Amino acid sequence: MATHPRTALVVIPAFNNAASLPAVVEGALLHMRDVLVVDDGSTDGTAAALKAFPQITVIRHPHNRGKGQALMTGFQYAQRQGFETAIVMDADGQHFPSDLPRFLAKLATHAGHIIIGARAFDAPGAGDVPGASRFGRKFSNFWVWAETGVRLSDTQSGFRAYPVRRLALDGLRCSRYDFEIEVLTRAIWAGVPVASEAVGVFYPKREERISHFDPWRDNARLTVLHTRLVTRRILSLLFGLDLKKFATRPARGAARRRERRGAALLGPILRAVPMPVVYAFAPLVLLLYYLFGAEARESVQDLYAALDGRTGFFAAFPNYLYFGLSLIDRLALAAGRFQPLRQVAVDRRPASFTGPAVMIGSHFGDWSFCGSALSDKRAQPIAVVMDLSQTPNFAAQARAAGKGRFDYIDASGDGLDVIFRIKGALEAGSLVCFLGDRSRPGAPELRVPFLGRAAAFPLSPYQLATRLNVPVYSFFCLKAAYRPRAPYVVYVDEIWDAREPADAERLCRRFVARLEDQVRRAPWHWFNFFPFWGRKDAHLARLPAHD
Repeated sequence: MATHPRTALVVIPAFNNAASLPAVVEGALLHMRDVLVVDDGSTDGTAAALKAFPQITVIRHPHNRGKGQALMTGFQYAQRQGFETAIVMDADGQHFPSDLPRFLAKLATHAGHIIIGARAFDAPGAGDVPGASRFGRKFSNFWVWAETGVRLSDTQSGFRAYPVRRLALDGLRCSRYDFEIEVLTRAIWAGVPVASEAVGVFYPKREERISHFDPWRDNARLTVLHTRLVTRRILSLLFGLDLKKFATRPARGAARRRERRGAALLGPILRAVPMPVVYAFAPLVLLLYYLFGAEARESVQDLYAALDGRTGFFAAFPNYLYFGLSLIDRLALAAGRFQPLRQVAVDRRPASFTGPAVMIGSHFGDWSFCGSALSDKRAQPIAVVMDLSQTPNFAAQARAAGKGRFDYIDASGDGLDVIFRIKGALEAGSLVCFLGDRSRPGAPELRVPFLGRAAAFPLSPYQLATRLNVPVYSFFCLKAAYRPRAPYVVYVDEIWDAREPADAERLCRRFVARLEDQVRRAPWHWFNFFPFWGRKDAHLARLPAHD
């Protein structure tokens, strides 16, 4: 096994490649220490075959998402683990792992480049190269040149090295075979240089060949993508648009702008239209978000796949309905149509519930209304830690409705300033509320089994609580029913009373156990619309039980 520095990671996306994958992994391990296989929902013996390689990392998608999503999962893992380069190889045996040393040598002289393995179709031992592959390479090379002005010899090769720290992953939209063209084109627009390295290739006989490329569907996707990319470049040439700014702009920025415009439109409607009418028409709007938001939809579908094995297309739609009601009620609060003190009730809380404490909530249910309900039951104020960059109007309205009983600490600000504000609030006797199911980049976290699959949870709230010796509570705030006047019900449980010795990891596990219990009871209140497990470093094995 190679002993080079741990700067490069081999990423192998796999889907039903049980026959060829072991040889690819074994060959990669001869030259590389770090290998990741992303099993994209295989239904054959791929999972069993990978058990022979305990030294590698495996991330498994519960169902097939496409090669692009498998690569995205691999790139996100590489970024989190601090790798500089992700070297991608196909799992079908087409590429030769023996070419890896040449890739590493090329990287040594072309740091920060995308390296593309130019396949030698006419070399001895290339096998039965399909005519479609020869034509497809020329066709793709032409369109990438039209989109970027850069001539490359093999833009369809799946054997590539990517400088993952320089990739703007948030701006990518494709999830299938078109992903490799999109990531290449946008990287070139962003100023990432590209180099080629000759590599061997092998195509078995037609009757022995395994391919998941759908000639009709995938070529249609590529046609749409090339049309969009070429149009973008033509517009940039005609009107002097900066392609670099476009290539590095996160796609979620546009989504957030649409959400703001939607909120601005809904505000006047909620002031003029009866709430029952808004509730009646909400499912139609939410259905559009459900149908066209593939990543968010699949992320919630992952929940049901892990929970009870459901993989139906509409399995996650109830989550959209209740999330939509939450958004409507928030806007209704801003419009003066929602009365939190009357429509939010505390159903259960510990007998002793006074003094400073840390409260841990989650993206399960709507935690935004929790402060108004709890503040009415306490003499001390409540501070809610959340990102206010997207919801400044809601925060202002909520402060006014609370009449000084609760406030917000903006988590999008300077990290040190946020910590001092939290510490000051606790020292003043406040109840400080955190989200406990989404870790921030670079912050301390703990991997804990959630519904049988490892996920990362933040440790900072528990570390703060143990250092300041303040109690820790969990809370969940659920909409009782699909009705305008149905109340939000808050459930509070004690995690730590600050009297017994405890460490942050133990408290984190206790919260995760309570969260899992709540999710099992009412999964339609899960509003975590991002790849909760798929982007985490997980072998997906059962870990020790919760505390």
